[in-house]
Amino acid sequence: MYRFTALVFAITLFSGVAHAQKPATGGWEAASGWGDPQNQPLSPEGYTYAGVLSIGHKSYRTGNYTEAIVQYEKAKMMAMERPYAYYFIAATQSQLKQYDEAVANLRTAATLAGDIDPAFSAKCIYFMAVVFERAENWEQAKFAWAEYLNSPGAQYFPHNAIAEAHIAGIENKFLLEKQYQIVKDRAGNTTR
Repeated sequence: MYRFTALVFAITLFSGVAHAQKPATGGWEAASGWGDPQNQPLSPEGYTYAGVLSIGHKSYRTGNYTEAIVQYEKAKMMAMERPYAYYFIAATQSQLKQYDEAVANLRTAATLAGDIDPAFSAKCIYFMAVVFERAENWEQAKFAWAEYLNSPGAQYFPHNAIAEAHIAGIENKFLLEKQYQIVKDRAGNTTR
């Protein structure tokens, strides 16, 4: 199941944020005036938000996770109201097995995306379920998969069959563990 989860994670992680971003006429761009190239804040190095994210992506792809987090944190500080840097910080933290921190950043990203970008919010919740599975926190993973299925953006980021299969797999795991414990208890009682 880990290989499947890792494959799903890899596919969803870099399937691109672009499909979920709103055009410059709406969303964060309209609210902040970022749709105007003259109005985009720059990092101290002179990069735009997207430029800093791109530098972080390059570091991530080469396995330099520490530098990736540094770049994603810079992007986050440039636009704390945008969810994307939080998402990529979480992806990097997940690679570093910093699961609690990754979940916190994914929760923030999902909340920030909210109604402005429900597809990206659903993607964050989906990834949160994957992170819980990586951490082998099965109960929380099950709740996150259910949250994904009930999220308004699930219709735009449609992986309902995968979420349902993960929920069924987790429930089956719990059932098998319970049955194993019953057999183990019975075996222990007969040897006394």
